[in-house]
Amino acid sequence: MFRSRSSDSPELFTWDVDHACGVTDDQGRARELVRTALDAAPAGTRGVVERVRVSESGRGSYVLLGEIARAHRDERSGSVVWTTL
Repeated sequence: MFRSRSSDSPELFTWDVDHACGVTDDQGRARELVRTALDAAPAGTRGVVERVRVSESGRGSYVLLGEIARAHRDERSGSVVWTTL
């Protein structure tokens, strides 16, 4: 039976907050890293966690499968506020 490479590639999670970003295979870890980056960022800064797979193009890029969550550092309280999609 033939299986496409995309189904064989692991599901990964990218995270991005301003100038800090990364990739992990653990969604909880991605959220933790966003929170840590936002805790150190100025109020109003935003972050995102997205589900991705490695592209089959061979260029070392990712295929976006969807946004999982967004967060921002609240202007008034300085707290990190999450929006799960």
